[in-house]
Amino acid sequence: MTVSRNRDIARFLGKTEKNNTSNFRLTHTGDGSGLVVYATKENLPTTGLTSGDQAFVTNTSRLYISNGSGWYNVALINATPSLTISPTGAIELSTAGATTTITLTATDSDNAVAGLTFSVDSDGSFGGLGTISQDSSVFTITPLSEDSATTTSSTLTFKASDGISFGSGTSAITLRFSIQNSKYTTLLLQADTAGTDNQTDASTNSLSITEYGNVTSTALSPYHPGGYSTYFDGNDYISIADGTYKTLGSDPWTYECWVYPTSVAAGNKWILGDHASSGSGATTSANLVLNGANFGIFCRTSAGGNISVNESTTRSVNQWYHLALVFDQSNVILYVDGTAVITQSHTSGFNDGSGSFSVGRTGDYNGSYYTGYVRDVRLVKGTAVYTSAFTPPTSSLTAITNTQLLLCHLPYIADGSTNDHTISTGGTPSTIRFIPYNYRDLYVKADHGGSVHFDGNGDYMDVTTSTAADFGTGDFTVEVWWYPTTPTQNGVLWGGFTNATNTSNNVCEFYLGLSTGWLRPHINTNFNNTWTTRISTTEFCNDKAWNHVAYVRNGNVGNIYINGKKGPDNAIDGAAEFNNPFSSLRVFRSWQTTTSYGKGYLADLRIVKGTAVYTSDFTPPTVPLTAISNTELLTMTNKNNIWDVSSGSQVMTKSGNVTASNTQRKFATSSAIYFDGSGDYLDFVKKDEYHFSSSDDFTVEGWWYFAANSGTIPFILMGTGVDATPAHYSDWIMYRNGSGNFAFGQYSNTSNVFRTFASFTPTLNTWYHIAVSRSGTDLKGFIDGVQQGSTITDSTAWTNKSGSRPLRMGRFIGGGGSSSYFNGYAQDVRITKGLARYTSNFTPPTAEFSG
Repeated sequence: MTVSRNRDIARFLGKTEKNNTSNFRLTHTGDGSGLVVYATKENLPTTGLTSGDQAFVTNTSRLYISNGSGWYNVALINATPSLTISPTGAIELSTAGATTTITLTATDSDNAVAGLTFSVDSDGSFGGLGTISQDSSVFTITPLSEDSATTTSSTLTFKASDGISFGSGTSAITLRFSIQNSKYTTLLLQADTAGTDNQTDASTNSLSITEYGNVTSTALSPYHPGGYSTYFDGNDYISIADGTYKTLGSDPWTYECWVYPTSVAAGNKWILGDHASSGSGATTSANLVLNGANFGIFCRTSAGGNISVNESTTRSVNQWYHLALVFDQSNVILYVDGTAVITQSHTSGFNDGSGSFSVGRTGDYNGSYYTGYVRDVRLVKGTAVYTSAFTPPTSSLTAITNTQLLLCHLPYIADGSTNDHTISTGGTPSTIRFIPYNYRDLYVKADHGGSVHFDGNGDYMDVTTSTAADFGTGDFTVEVWWYPTTPTQNGVLWGGFTNATNTSNNVCEFYLGLSTGWLRPHINTNFNNTWTTRISTTEFCNDKAWNHVAYVRNGNVGNIYINGKKGPDNAIDGAAEFNNPFSSLRVFRSWQTTTSYGKGYLADLRIVKGTAVYTSDFTPPTVPLTAISNTELLTMTNKNNIWDVSSGSQVMTKSGNVTASNTQRKFATSSAIYFDGSGDYLDFVKKDEYHFSSSDDFTVEGWWYFAANSGTIPFILMGTGVDATPAHYSDWIMYRNGSGNFAFGQYSNTSNVFRTFASFTPTLNTWYHIAVSRSGTDLKGFIDGVQQGSTITDSTAWTNKSGSRPLRMGRFIGGGGSSSYFNGYAQDVRITKGLARYTSNFTPPTAEFSG
């Protein structure tokens, strides 16, 4: 018998050996020698050997051959099977319970028809993620539920075996649920002593940057995890021109969105729809409305009839609701939070509306505007997405099959469907960091960037460089994210002249502000002693929303891109230069002394000299920019040492010497905030999310460490203090009052409200977790997880008293204008709106809040 490989011998012997209980000669060769099977090497004979004798030892799976006086091991080569795993790369499991299929494909170069077997090994942690089943080379993973999962990652090793050798490969498996209840968090402060709030240049040039005025950086970012919603103030709308995308016909369709109304009024307030300017019912197809405190629908059938119905349930303001208007070819159904509240029989088609499609109002009709937030507007034509009661979506909607529109989810105003419709706006619809979903990721500086705020009144930067913006006649790309806040006329990204009559050749200005009534970026240059707009666009930026702007020269053509859309080609004389003649690049201010300050937020300013980075339409960046080849400057991100991770509070002002500190901190995973008790405090721009209506559940909490414990001690307050001269009012204040009691109160010019829990004199140099929480009408105060005093019945509207005053930490202005300051450290201060996190005694947090 001629044997070429151990595997073949093993396969042959595996069939014969089970009945061979002793050393047994299985075959003979022509010369009288043969192959004998032995259990161990020690059983091999040492005498009576003939050259050419063959032996196989079972416990080593080795073949031996004799030279007549001894034995030699025969080394045989077996190729390892080649294994391919599909899908490749890291695999993230579904949080909704959907299974994931992994398919293995293997080949064996030794034997194309070899019977390969497949298996999988875990690193030991997979059981905390899910279960796995196998059907030959196909493996199916079923993820655990959020309540059952005990870990977030594991590694699986898949193998293909030919009986001797294994081909293997690994797959990283993750299961990341959203951060529970993080959607209710409206403030969560974090600090880091590494922050300086001074911008730096991340390019290899490391250019020096000097800040002037009140320039400050924040966590407000176009890359913030979770995305944005769109706010409509009752005079705003976004609109898409009429087209077949909204011709509903008689096929199934679904309109859906999330809404958060901030006010209600009698009569229809159109959330979305497509009426013509006349407002006639004959000009529309389908609409969602808010009629008083009830949601409703208005549809026009192809037969000319109206389906106009309002639900009977009274809804609240300041609460997210998921709406889905569905036609399943039998009924028109309105679902609110997954429950059908309106069902109207209808089997035929719908009118082809002649108006634009709008959100914030209906079509082109100038009236009955909606007020509030909207997220994830989606039109799916050809599919009834929901056919029975359902759980509302827990993550951002996507452009599924048949999606015609996907709006109100990006940091900028755009359509996220594959149709990529052009959107027009009316008023100032704003993109806001406020969403109906729990966050999957906590904001992290390195991952999500930040921005720099300029107040339009003396704020600017100088970047020391004489060459970074000297482009000459070469290609260049200047890009930046801009969030305007009522910008000034003729604002500039940077300016290139010192007075209005400057005639220096080849000087250029990059405009980024209000110009002739529009937020329309452009570049002016002085060429042949004439100031001329060299690169311009017919498009414009949106106020109070993120806009990605890129100025590009590509050969003799210049373009401006807004949110990835290429503007018109601008022919450029080949000899025309674009230069900055000064020793510094002055950002967000003209070189003129008192005019053209920029206003708003800038993020990720990058200058690339010598490369046209963009030459056609593109998707705006979704992660912070990096210093690619030819980058001359990269700056504008969050460099602060204190910030809000929940929504990137739009402006924070530090007073006194308030700072991040590691001297005392409850958790070593970040820094605490230090207040010296003598002029230190923080102010945050007032937001609706810091106010609580009479029906809102809420929680205000944090960790405080006291270096002083007498008199009034303010922890945090929405406002500035009590009625005084000048007036200082507060919607709410959590504090130790002058009588030495832990309390929650409100000060106004008409009446005051005081809710006193219990006496509280903190021990010095000790950390305390302090919280006030309201569930329904039950208001409770907790210190270190223990309720203080009795439950207080409360239905106070903790709002509308502070005017434009800020949210404040560390200072309280008392009667007559006297001030009380907090002296000590604070960490993990959080405001929650819409949820009572604590309703009974609890164990204080043992780690930083994750959301």
